[in-house]
Amino acid sequence: MQTQEKSKTVKEVVVVVVIILILIGGVYGIDITLKHTLHTSKPVVVVEGVSMEPTLHEGDVLIVKGVDPEDIEIGDIIVFESSESTPHILPNRTVVHRVIDIKYDEEQGQYLYLTKGDNNKTNPIPDGWVPYKDVYGKVIFIIPRVGIISLWLRKTHLAPVIIGALIVIMIILTIWETPEEEEQKPKKK
Repeated sequence: MQTQEKSKTVKEVVVVVVIILILIGGVYGIDITLKHTLHTSKPVVVVEGVSMEPTLHEGDVLIVKGVDPEDIEIGDIIVFESSESTPHILPNRTVVHRVIDIKYDEEQGQYLYLTKGDNNKTNPIPDGWVPYKDVYGKVIFIIPRVGIISLWLRKTHLAPVIIGALIVIMIILTIWETPEEEEQKPKKK
């Protein structure tokens, strides 16, 4: 009888672990699908900071679509990787700003976009000319404030700890028998 109970508990733990793995796989599957469908390596971006207020707010989730260089127009909000071409922004940052001018550089053989944040208090001057090669795409959809928790977890570096704790709690709850369950078991003579 005790062996059957242990076997049942092991099976329950295995089921919980498999469900967790399926959920994690689903998240990665959605990410891969979005990257392929939207033609960009960053299909979902969470706004950090206040540089785009009042248009965008910290925690807004943006859906980004990769587009051809000639499909980006003045007024579009684009997502790009900062580099030496954007001297007013630290390099290697994902930036969300508005296109305020466009030119084609014959020497480089590519389009360049002059960008600036909408918040004139934090962005009094343009960022610099962003080459098309640094552009992930343009914003096609905004989901307000949904990313606040994601930002908090990223800033506090607690995501792995919280996820690990939740997994441990789920496994413990699966193994642990409540007093009600023990009372309902038939007693041995």
